[in-house]
Amino acid sequence: MKVSQFFQFLVPKDTKFFPVFIESADNLVMAANAIDDLIRSYPENLETQVVRIKEIEHSADAVTHRIFDFLNTTFITPFDREDIITLAKEMDDVVDYINAAAQKIQLYKPKSGLSQYGPFCEMIKECVNEIRAAVIELPSIKNPKTLERICIRINEIENHTDVLFDKTISKLFETETDAVELIKHKEITQTLEKVTDSAERVADAIKRIIVKVA
Repeated sequence: MKVSQFFQFLVPKDTKFFPVFIESADNLVMAANAIDDLIRSYPENLETQVVRIKEIEHSADAVTHRIFDFLNTTFITPFDREDIITLAKEMDDVVDYINAAAQKIQLYKPKSGLSQYGPFCEMIKECVNEIRAAVIELPSIKNPKTLERICIRINEIENHTDVLFDKTISKLFETETDAVELIKHKEITQTLEKVTDSAERVADAIKRIIVKVA
């Protein structure tokens, strides 16, 4: 064991990061539920729901900044500082893409409705719930089996979303005769797909932590 590792073993690690990561995950869950509500009820209450998602995005940014502030005042962290930064940023990106999807819907206001996006929302909600389950397990990272299972599941969901994306885009080009509507839906679909891409990057960040710590 290196001297630095021995020293870290002796010094208690600051655990205040764990509750804040759970708070960050809670924002992911709220944002996923909010975009699902927006899509299910569209076009009713669109403006109110977009504002709600933007508020969640602001809250997520504040939590991320708090994590960075903790890093500036903490000597011994639960795992590498670089990994804390990466995990915080990747989790924040999930909310950013959900907000981006809501903004595009508000901007474009598709005439043909949003019913085709229900399956995307289901996958997004499952991803963020898995992320929340993962951050709850972070204090037990030296026994990583549950975390590994969660990361595998998030990867599976992202793969399923890729297939759904291809099918949705293919159907869009086959059935949509209005070129403007086609462009609107193509951009919204791409943005929703990016939500699960960012969730997969959260899983990748957790896997890197597991390799180093477990």
